[in-house]
Amino acid sequence: MQMQFEGFYPQTIDIFMGLRLNCNDKPWFEENKEQFKQYCKLPFELFAKEINGHVWQYMPEIPLNIHVSRIYKDMRHYTGGARYNDHLWTSCKYAGDEWQDRPVYWFGLGPDGYDYGMGYFHNSRQTLDALRAKIDANPAEFKDKVVNTMAKQNSFKLSGEKYKRRVADYPEDISEWYHSKDLYIIHKSPLGKELFNRDIIEQVKHDFDLVRPVYEYLWSLHTDTL
Repeated sequence: MQMQFEGFYPQTIDIFMGLRLNCNDKPWFEENKEQFKQYCKLPFELFAKEINGHVWQYMPEIPLNIHVSRIYKDMRHYTGGARYNDHLWTSCKYAGDEWQDRPVYWFGLGPDGYDYGMGYFHNSRQTLDALRAKIDANPAEFKDKVVNTMAKQNSFKLSGEKYKRRVADYPEDISEWYHSKDLYIIHKSPLGKELFNRDIIEQVKHDFDLVRPVYEYLWSLHTDTL
């Protein structure tokens, strides 16, 4: 049995495309279930385990869960449409109940490409208030740890919705964070040969290291957890 991530497979993408085309076809999925486990689920689990270990080594005081998404859509909210997802994602997420309001590092892959990033799935208003207060208290620290870190790399971009009303007069490179509704940075790529060997996991680990000061700064907003 494969014990270390060695890359995804061409069959991984084929199965994701098959799921897109047969998103409500339970017999099709059952017929291809073993291939899904071998070419999708297993490599994602190995990928998640290695990425989790890489992230955790820098802040071992934070308990992290290894999480791989389900291929089945949540039937509690099913109202028709696709029964199956056509992609998987994994995240290094906080082990507590408040994980959606704590920084995560994630990776997702589907039939059209992949993305990975850092931030929050659903940051609360309290987290936004904590960020603003920390910036107000020491804008130079934010400039050093977040703005300058982001400026030194070109893998990630700040994304998400922004508040239209500006409540503070900061330079744009600080203001775009200060007035964010959604706090996350993201990298997006089309399908490439790097997916089919260890290049992809080394890339994702390397890029985390580039923005680790941002990850640590975001975690500093949650003193109740640290």
